[in-house]
Amino acid sequence: MKLSIGSICLIASTTITLVAADAAAVQTQIAVIGNYTSLLRSDVNNYNGSTPGLPWALQVQQDAVNLYRQIEQGTTLAKASGNFGEPGSFNVAAALLSITGTVKGTLSDTAAKAPTFDDLGPLVLGSLYQLKASTDGFGKAIVDNLAPIEKALAPAVQADLDNSFNSAITAYGGKPN
Repeated sequence: MKLSIGSICLIASTTITLVAADAAAVQTQIAVIGNYTSLLRSDVNNYNGSTPGLPWALQVQQDAVNLYRQIEQGTTLAKASGNFGEPGSFNVAAALLSITGTVKGTLSDTAAKAPTFDDLGPLVLGSLYQLKASTDGFGKAIVDNLAPIEKALAPAVQADLDNSFNSAITAYGGKPN
């Protein structure tokens, strides 16, 4: 079979489009994770610790489960993707940076609410450990596909998120990991 220059270009452009689509899917999932994180933050802040506030506590737990599922979906997408290339790596990194403040704020608010959650603290602590582990897995799956420049910057972002998670974990009597 004889390949023409046109055929090679068509194959190359199809491959580039598929990689870009994978990066775009991960980028979209990051936005979804940001939305779920905002919802969790809102419900954490609405919990007041009283018996009438119990539905908010249940909602916080449900939000944490839903957020976990979205992070796991993101991990699945990232693992199924090839190298993001450029501008895919830049776009995915920018999407991650755009939700970092929301994630850190949610963790800070959750830590501040530790006294309010009181007896429900062990439930929150378990969710924090689970969300940290899934976030670490998602981060690793993304870093594995980033171009060298973005890959070099990723450890600093991950360390910043780890510090925020560990502060929240410590607020609930857990051990940082």
